[in-house]
Amino acid sequence: MRKLFLPLALFLAACATTPRKAPVVDMPRPKPLLGQNGFDLAQVDRSVAPCDDFYEYAVGGWRKANPLPAIYSRYGRFEEVADRNRETLKKILESSSSATNEPGSSGQKV
Repeated sequence: MRKLFLPLALFLAACATTPRKAPVVDMPRPKPLLGQNGFDLAQVDRSVAPCDDFYEYAVGGWRKANPLPAIYSRYGRFEEVADRNRETLKKILESSSSATNEPGSSGQKV
């Protein structure tokens, strides 16, 4: 009987000090990459079958609305964003270097 007492006492002590697991909480499912927060469904060219030419199906509407400018060898959303950023930076720099700044001031130097 004494041989069983020590292992049983150790087992009960280990069970009492085992940390309890946190309750399982259902996480919300992520939104699908469609519509407002993802893939722009207005840019899909539905006149093309996706099994025949998926690229044209997926971006055909955007390509028709945004033809390739003559100064670019390729043009996409990244170039569109880069152009917009350059225009924004140009406006910021022109406004900070306007005639209202004192000559030699940091705003005029910019």
